[in-house]
Amino acid sequence: ISSLFLYRTYTIEFKKTGYKPKVVPVFLKEADKESSLFISLDKALGSVVISSEPSDAIITLNEKIFEEHTPAEIKGLETGMEHHIIISKENYKNSLHAVTLNEDGEKSHIEAILEIDINAIPKASLDLFSDPSSCSVVINQKEIGKTPIYRFLLKPDQDFTISITCSDYHPYVQKIHSQPKRHFRINPTLK
Repeated sequence: ISSLFLYRTYTIEFKKTGYKPKVVPVFLKEADKESSLFISLDKALGSVVISSEPSDAIITLNEKIFEEHTPAEIKGLETGMEHHIIISKENYKNSLHAVTLNEDGEKSHIEAILEIDINAIPKASLDLFSDPSSCSVVINQKEIGKTPIYRFLLKPDQDFTISITCSDYHPYVQKIHSQPKRHFRINPTLK
């Protein structure tokens, strides 16, 4: 810098992406016509606050799983670069996010509403037979087909009323309470 006046104080600001800016006052005098200034910049670090509904979800940041579950604040993250965040919970679809933290130290916020993953919930299953076969099957007042029926899926932890009917026979009725991953087999002889 060649056009500065001597015996004055100047303010020099040093900036670099990913680092905190630093402002340094410099007083120039005759002996300082040719001198060097050495400074060190501190890495700029930011934080992200993560919450989810439902809470107690697992947080994965840049492929690293954190011990804290939602809600949580993750501090000490590099600024100026994109961070990839996955919020996950059993029986829910993953929520994916990308965030780039500013160097101004502001906290970034992520609020994820997790969607139930119907395919991930363990279901109960049911095989239905009858003697005679080809009888109508009704579960909770909804006709589902005729016997035999294999591996009919039931929502877990619910009550079901199963009716099997054939003309000229008395109906067969059974109540069950489904449990995750449990398999039921019903095979009545109608009278």
